[in-house]
Amino acid sequence: MGEDISKFLPNKVINNPTPLQKLNDIKQKMSATIKFNLESNPALATLSVSGQEPIKVSCNRMGNKRYIEHKLAMELLKQASFHFDPAQDAYQQLSKLYPLYYGLQFKWEESGEVEFKGPGSFKPMNHGTIHNKHKEYGKTICGFLNSQGGTLYLGIMDDRKICGVELPKGKRDDFKLRIQNSICDRLEPPSLFGTCVRMTLLDLIDPYPPQVPLRNERPENPDAYTLELEELVEQQRQLLQEQNNSERRYLDELVVVEIKVQASQVLSSFDGRFFTRLNAQTVQMKLNEIRERIKKSVMNEYGFS
Repeated sequence: MGEDISKFLPNKVINNPTPLQKLNDIKQKMSATIKFNLESNPALATLSVSGQEPIKVSCNRMGNKRYIEHKLAMELLKQASFHFDPAQDAYQQLSKLYPLYYGLQFKWEESGEVEFKGPGSFKPMNHGTIHNKHKEYGKTICGFLNSQGGTLYLGIMDDRKICGVELPKGKRDDFKLRIQNSICDRLEPPSLFGTCVRMTLLDLIDPYPPQVPLRNERPENPDAYTLELEELVEQQRQLLQEQNNSERRYLDELVVVEIKVQASQVLSSFDGRFFTRLNAQTVQMKLNEIRERIKKSVMNEYGFS
């Protein structure tokens, strides 16, 4: 399947809010101060609220000024969503403007702050597949905690194709609890949902609506049309409709699991080992790196620079 999904979208123009507009709304509601530095490399942005630690984000200077501003604004909203309800609402609303189409490619590529986990071949993942990979996912989350933060997506393949995770709605709360027990509770210090790690289940959209043949579809030779043929066409129509309904029910049970991770102020470990992110990979930290992080953490705690 190709990447062009424009033919599946409405023809009318929709004036959606932009990340900058949403960030400005947050600024007004919370009396926040926002600063952009587009001259540095990477480009930087800071959101400051009285009585709170400033939130700082960065991104590569690729694209025009407006694009970089929007990218920084989206990242600020993402990080602020861990602390402020208005920012969480704004980030979730913006995220819904970029729907996930089953079988097509995801909008972002893997990087130091984005990681995909999917099967080797195109098919939906299931609970068993994910359970066998808990250790791998835990290392990635730990790596995000010890670097700049990031997002782990379950149900997206390395080539960005969206395959989803098969997860019936009645089992989703249990799934979240299992993830927390199997991954987050093995992090040290504990990093529970709602603080440094948040998980969201994103619904998938079918880019190809079901095609149902019209009733009484006549053959090329009208003289050959009979009541038996009409009944046959109707039976075929009902069969296809049942198949399409079954596929849609199945698609309703597919999600992409989004695990957002905020950078930790203290060094974190998973199963007693320390990990960080290097480019688009999770790597185990070396002893000298661990010492430097601990030293820096202690100095910051006691006010030394």
